[in-house]
Amino acid sequence: MCGLAGVLHAPSGVASPQLVERMATALRHRGPDDAGVLTDGPFGVAHARLSIVDPSTAGYQPMSDGRFTLAYNGEIYNHASLRPVLEARGVRFIGHSDTETLFHALRVLGVPETLRAVRGMFAFAFYEHEQQQLHLCRDRFGIKPLYYTWRSGTLAWGSEIKALRELHPCRPDPFKTILSIAGGGNNSHRYSVFEGIVHVPPGGHVSTRAGEAPKVALYFSLTSMLDAAYRRELDGMPYEEITRELARLMARSVDSMLMSDAPVGVLASGGLDSSLIAALSRRAGHSLPLYTSEVVGQYSELADAQALAAHLDLPLHTSRFAPAALLDHIVACTWHHESPLIENLSGVPFSQVCLLARDHGVKVLLSGEGADELFRGYTVQHARRFVQAAMWPMRVMEVLYRWTPLLRSALAWKTRESPADFLVALSHEFSRSIARAEYADALAGVSARALATELESPIAMYEHLISLLHRNDRMGMMASIEARFPFLDEDVVRFGLNLPVRFKTRLVPRVTEVRHPFVMTKAPIRSVLAPFVPRQLIDKKKVGFHMHTLGDARFTETIFRNGYLADAAGLHPAAIRHMLAHESRHMVGRLAAVEIFGRLFGLNQSVTEITDLLQREARMTVPIS
Repeated sequence: MCGLAGVLHAPSGVASPQLVERMATALRHRGPDDAGVLTDGPFGVAHARLSIVDPSTAGYQPMSDGRFTLAYNGEIYNHASLRPVLEARGVRFIGHSDTETLFHALRVLGVPETLRAVRGMFAFAFYEHEQQQLHLCRDRFGIKPLYYTWRSGTLAWGSEIKALRELHPCRPDPFKTILSIAGGGNNSHRYSVFEGIVHVPPGGHVSTRAGEAPKVALYFSLTSMLDAAYRRELDGMPYEEITRELARLMARSVDSMLMSDAPVGVLASGGLDSSLIAALSRRAGHSLPLYTSEVVGQYSELADAQALAAHLDLPLHTSRFAPAALLDHIVACTWHHESPLIENLSGVPFSQVCLLARDHGVKVLLSGEGADELFRGYTVQHARRFVQAAMWPMRVMEVLYRWTPLLRSALAWKTRESPADFLVALSHEFSRSIARAEYADALAGVSARALATELESPIAMYEHLISLLHRNDRMGMMASIEARFPFLDEDVVRFGLNLPVRFKTRLVPRVTEVRHPFVMTKAPIRSVLAPFVPRQLIDKKKVGFHMHTLGDARFTETIFRNGYLADAAGLHPAAIRHMLAHESRHMVGRLAAVEIFGRLFGLNQSVTEITDLLQREARMTVPIS
């Protein structure tokens, strides 16, 4: 688990070791244990190492034999099973790191075959010196980040955008930045909110030679996991067999993700997903410490985390996060997040949990991300049918208004998406709509009536998960902590994507949640978890990582005066005063998050400078308890 960065100039260019070393320094929080730099003519690469598997020098990076060089971030969970294959091809290993396995696989098998063979989370740069050819690759689901920019014949790349600032001015794109108040600032598979800087897409392979424009290809797509035959097989199983299969897959996944020579813990919110991970690791004989955030007030789930820890006889460590702490930490978190902290503001208390784990010597935390997407865990998915029923009077009126178009126009009846929704889609080049159409084609055998519901899991995996993974990577690496996700094992994902909805949601003769009465969500996960934890944790409703937001703060004019938005949106003092006096606190809070980001990356103000400004000119209106 590490950070990487580098440059590839035109063939006549020379990579500066000093420049590449500065790129590595910008990523030192991702890898505080070691750092390395390698340059060869137009090529330069840097690596900052967080030693987890084989901390010896046998895992040193950049790893090179003079012909090939690898800089890599992540974990290859099946690397031990790949070693015999490589040894049969003449490879002799000197250590036991997955970095060494990946290096020799790329060298011996080639990039395409290696990408098909490896299982895990990764982002890497692999360079062939004789051909001056570079490969930038990212794991199937986009767990690990990798950005690049192509300017004036030079390709630069890095785990975070701040490494690229050493080579180019990295300016926020005003269009995408301001639109982030409507959502989507960090959930694109391709585009960042910075001008000219893009992601290597999930399942992506970017290749180039020195001086040539990069070529982007996908070696993996979620559509390849939508398998009609497997779906029919699952559909024919009894529910009890479905739960046994999920239990088997999850136990195997958790076991594989305990691969570490450094201490491991579990992020335990008290919710179903993290509780299952903790329970399975405990059953396997591991006494992993649990870490949780006590978000003080109405959103606290501390009692559930305590009940889990007591029942499993595991230590629980708690990071207390009061509402006012948001103003103390949001600027530093935005600096690491590299996009406005709006949709995933929970990253702020999450960062404090990671810092606590780091202080205890832990380097790896297992997390439950992915379960909600795969097993219909979001309340809105189940509440939709009840909302539709409640909306029937409006649907009747809409039919009537079709016969009176003038009246309909006068009343501004809304039948299409809002302009803001359209602009967000435009900023992402309509990638979500394109993906939805591809998933619908892949589920061609599903009835038209059931299609919308069956599409929910692949759509959620594509549209929502990417931003959560971004949050977990950045807030974890802020504290030099690696997050791992057992629900994102390839076999678990394939199972969840193809499992018919009727297994994921079960009708029960009681009101389990007022927003969707008589509906049990994530039923297979609850069934697998039932033997391990108290009933109160099985039956609990979904809370999520909720917290108070910047909408609960009051701001003075000084926050926005002479700031990023004042310039980008032309906000003169009277407009700022009007906004603070009359616009919704919710929207003002979102604009404040954009302002913080803009001051950091657009105006190049320091974290300390903006934090001091926020603490002087803003206050949380939620009482501290």
